[in-house]
Amino acid sequence: MKPVGKPDQPDGGEPNLASPPKSSSVSSSSSSSSSDEVGSMDCLGCRLTGLAFGVGGGGYIMSSLLQDPPPRGAHKAAVIATAGAMLCFGMYRALL
Repeated sequence: MKPVGKPDQPDGGEPNLASPPKSSSVSSSSSSSSSDEVGSMDCLGCRLTGLAFGVGGGGYIMSSLLQDPPPRGAHKAAVIATAGAMLCFGMYRALL
């Protein structure tokens, strides 16, 4: 006996998970996209999540400078560089 299909699956089989869902917001007619189009597709929630991740992660990494004893030399430089990169990532994600 063949299983009864759902309305979105006319053949009654399993959904095809290999193919991406069809979206009306992205046109497939243009093969080249500019950076403006890619950046404008981000929702506000995605931008705020990226900002929170970057600023929060950078702040957390920067808090290791407050340890007793504080990091010295190359370790201190690596902490500052990593925290700065995270902060820049968060700001980039929010603005662009």
